[in-house]
Amino acid sequence: KIPYSDEYFQIPFRIIVPQKVENLLCAGRCVSCTRDAVPTTRQMDFCMVTGQAAGVASALSIQQETSSRSVSICSVQQELERQGVRGF
Repeated sequence: KIPYSDEYFQIPFRIIVPQKVENLLCAGRCVSCTRDAVPTTRQMDFCMVTGQAAGVASALSIQQETSSRSVSICSVQQELERQGVRGF
């Protein structure tokens, strides 16, 4: 959620997935983004949500027997929604 408003924005899964390292997810302030997005990525709520998404994706990759890069995005979104994360 954007602070002090009722607006939300979506965070693409690819920002936490390194291009050259398998089974590593980078959450929080070390995500990949454009310069314009940097102020948003430094906020605590953003860091918490990307961390939660990374944890969910990691657990699902084990369940799906696939790499974290190849986990089903739909299943990540469904699990985050089940956990009460609003963002879709």
